[in-house]
Amino acid sequence: MNLNLYSSMSDNPAFLKYLLNDSLYLIDDESDAVSDFVVEKDDASVLAIEQSTNLVLDSKPTYVEQLKEVLVLFENPSDMEMKSAERAFLEKILGAVKLQWKDVQPYNVSKQQLMDFKHSKIIAFTSAHGLPVQTMYQLTTNHVQKIIVGHDLTTIAASVDHKKQLWAALQQMFA
Repeated sequence: MNLNLYSSMSDNPAFLKYLLNDSLYLIDDESDAVSDFVVEKDDASVLAIEQSTNLVLDSKPTYVEQLKEVLVLFENPSDMEMKSAERAFLEKILGAVKLQWKDVQPYNVSKQQLMDFKHSKIIAFTSAHGLPVQTMYQLTTNHVQKIIVGHDLTTIAASVDHKKQLWAALQQMFA
């Protein structure tokens, strides 16, 4: 938000103490360099501005990651990331339910502390999930969450029966 304080508000900078409590910085529209802009605050809390210019408030952008709908729990004790072969297999599974890797939140339970997850859908490819689910490959509803627990992805990839069981549960979850 650009403010040209002298031309739009007043020729007296004393009013600034009522409007702005943050640090002010000059943004030079013609270059990226900061010029000789000085803001002083005296004992009476009156701002004196030495140069007439465009001002913007000192604001730092904050990034808040939006909660993804699907949480994927997995175990990899040697790295924070999922193993590449398991990720490739998972991406095929996600594609079958019209999702992509960017649509899910991967969570390594061997490197991160378990917490109270707020995701609406949770798929756990680990027995160390900490979820109140007993039966594997059966869709369970826990309040507002849909949960599927299965074997690790390497085991599922090697077994046709596990693939069929997972596919049936995923069809129910994403129906």
